[in-house]
Amino acid sequence: MYNIYGNPFNLQALGLQQPNMPQPLQMMQGPTQLNRVPSIDAVKAFQMAPNSSGVFFLESEDIFYIKSTDGAGFATINSYKFEPLEEPQQKPGQYVTVEEFEAFKQEILQGVKDGK
Repeated sequence: MYNIYGNPFNLQALGLQQPNMPQPLQMMQGPTQLNRVPSIDAVKAFQMAPNSSGVFFLESEDIFYIKSTDGAGFATINSYKFEPLEEPQQKPGQYVTVEEFEAFKQEILQGVKDGK
């Protein structure tokens, strides 16, 4: 029998579902995970799916680890340390005024004329 769309197989009417189609490789990758851990040993012991990565924050120090697995499930762990970034402080007097620049320019030009 044909349904109204010309499809001879109406799987939904039979109570069946279409078979699952494989997902693209990009969709099969595991999500990035954020985890708190007591030590590097906990990171090493944490099981992860192939092609996935996770971020692990050490509870006792300002250190974090990124653990990534390749397609075969082999893991690589990289360690990083949190350090605050210091904003450069502008000190007064670091900039020259137009008058100071012109005076410096005259000194340079005078030195060139004098052969120094």
